[in-house]
Amino acid sequence: MAEADGNSRLTELLSRGQYGPAERLMRRMWGSHTQLAARLRNLGVIRGLAGRWKEAASLLTRAAAATPGDASIWADLGLARLELKQVEKAASALEKARALDPYDLQIRKRYARMLFLR
Repeated sequence: MAEADGNSRLTELLSRGQYGPAERLMRRMWGSHTQLAARLRNLGVIRGLAGRWKEAASLLTRAAAATPGDASIWADLGLARLELKQVEKAASALEKARALDPYDLQIRKRYARMLFLR
C-alpha cells in the first residue's frame, strides 16, 4: 500500500470513528524508522480518540522523546495528560509546546484549559 493511499484511508476511518480498523491500518503502515515519531503520534491520537488516554499518553511520550522539537506532539501529549487529570504533567507538555510554537491557536486553547484546571 502506498503511503499516500494509506494516509487517505486512515483519515477516512478516523472521520467515521472507526478506531479499531484505523489502528490496524496504522500498525500495517508502521514500517519505516524515519517516520517513527509521526506514526507513534498518529497511533497515540487514535488511542485518545477511542478514549484510551493512558495508552495515548504512553505513545505520545515516546513520540515526543523521538522528536522533542515538534510542538504538535507536545500539545497532543498535554491533551492526553489533561484527560487523565494529570494537570502538572499536562502543564509541562503544554509549556514545551507553547515555547516551540507560541502562536498556534490549538496549543493556546489547550494551555488555557490547563490553567483553568490548575
